[in-house]
Amino acid sequence: MNTQKALEWLANGEVGISSKTMCFALLGIRYDTADMPYDADDLRRCLLFCDYAEVTDDDLKKICNVHIWWQYIYNEWAHLLFFYEEGDFMSVYRLLDSVSERVRAGISEERRKQL
Repeated sequence: MNTQKALEWLANGEVGISSKTMCFALLGIRYDTADMPYDADDLRRCLLFCDYAEVTDDDLKKICNVHIWWQYIYNEWAHLLFFYEEGDFMSVYRLLDSVSERVRAGISEERRKQL
């Protein structure tokens, strides 16, 4: 990732919670409101960030080290890109909804293991 461009994007770009989650994870900054994209517009802001800040596939993997649940998104990234680029926003929404359910189930499983 190009750190200077990431900072410019934070200052001037079209940001949302999920795209800031990505950016802050890569910058090593704690972000208490971290979250994932939930629809095509959220994903669009993530893609704008990735494009502007020159985020690589290795960078996306690094986000998984900060937010374990990001792995579910990373695993579907190619499909999300495909649907988004095709303008199939309903499929983007359905896939993100499915990912969200898996994230919630994974978090619940982790909490149960801790008890």
